[in-house]
Amino acid sequence: MKAEEKIQSFLEQDNEKISEIIEKYPRQIPVAVVADLFGCHADSVRMALEQSSVFGLGFRQSGKLNRAFVIPTGVFVRWYLGVSA
Repeated sequence: MKAEEKIQSFLEQDNEKISEIIEKYPRQIPVAVVADLFGCHADSVRMALEQSSVFGLGFRQSGKLNRAFVIPTGVFVRWYLGVSA
């Protein structure tokens, strides 16, 4: 298989994964799903969300101990695919 074919095959498989995520989670994507896509631990995604709001939000409400994480599907897909709104 040539390099171009390998790259094209990889991109097609990756687009299929994103399509499945959009279908299953049209509004918000769970942290665990993003971690699986990235091949990392969910805590790593949570830390990234707390430090930067590039593809979602991580926050703690005042007076609360638990943290909350929101990954809007539209924002994530645009960021991941490099598509501007």
